[in-house]
Amino acid sequence: MSLAQTCVSLEQLLQQEQGAAERLFAVLKAEHEAIARRDTDTLQQVVADKQALLTQLEGSHSQRLQLMQAAGLNSDRDGFDTLLGR
Repeated sequence: MSLAQTCVSLEQLLQQEQGAAERLFAVLKAEHEAIARRDTDTLQQVVADKQALLTQLEGSHSQRLQLMQAAGLNSDRDGFDTLLGR
């Protein structure tokens, strides 16, 4: 995969992660509210939603690391700095 393709793939992946993180924030707020109301039915659904989003973010993180490594970059901040500098 070329460096340009890696950049495009990483951009798409980061946008997906941002969306998932925003949804997770909303789910965490809903979880807090459900706990405060002692609404166990809602809490069960919210916890399931939270777990699904965490799993999605974990998978996205793994994909990001694989993309970085496939491009010959370190999968840390230095790798991103190198990518952005090119």
